[in-house]
Amino acid sequence: TNMGMIPRLHFMTCGMGPILADSADDVYQINEDNITISAFRPDHMFTKYHDWDVQTDRYMGVSVIYRGNCSPKACNAAVQQLRTSDKVQLVDWCPTGFKISMIDKMPSYLGDDGLKPTDKQVVMVGNNTAVVRPFSTNIAKKYDLMYSQRAFVHWYV
Repeated sequence: TNMGMIPRLHFMTCGMGPILADSADDVYQINEDNITISAFRPDHMFTKYHDWDVQTDRYMGVSVIYRGNCSPKACNAAVQQLRTSDKVQLVDWCPTGFKISMIDKMPSYLGDDGLKPTDKQVVMVGNNTAVVRPFSTNIAKKYDLMYSQRAFVHWYV
């Protein structure tokens, strides 16, 4: 894919919008602008970032997949608005930017999953520099702990 030019940098961050509870009332306006912005919010991402910063956490490439009753003109306008605002920063050295896809079918909803079905949905898959923090805080510390106890070293010596 064209999400990043260097294979070592293919660690994706995913987000979805809107994520609404079944019990939510209909005050949230579901249009292309709102669902696009919500997919890029840290609380709608599938990786937990404790210290998300829009200025320092930059995207190398973003794929935005719209599902349902979305118009192409409104989707393009929503992505352009997101690009010009300070909500998403792209790296300077990667020219790819955004990739927009549209699927006219909605995803299947389970009856007991707790999510409210909507007629529009967006999924964001982005190659972001912030993914280094969960790796360094979770995986690297656990590896160092195991290595300090010499766990599994006998397999390689």
